[in-house]
Amino acid sequence: MSPGLDWPLSHTPADEVAVQTAMGLLTQIITSGPYRLVILDGIHEMVSCQLLDRAVLARLAACSSDETRVAMT
Repeated sequence: MSPGLDWPLSHTPADEVAVQTAMGLLTQIITSGPYRLVILDGIHEMVSCQLLDRAVLARLAACSSDETRVAMT
């Protein structure tokens, strides 16, 4: 299990770096295959706050290995 990065409080450059770091880690986790299920809790709020783009989520879901399922809540 990997710990969450907590909820960004604003839309600062530091928040953007935290989101990019998290996405890099998630990409590595999802493409590597050792996890059967990855749950991205609160991801829709990140999109609505414009901290994350829907296209990024689509690419993330598309890159998952055959053994890994991605759930976004």
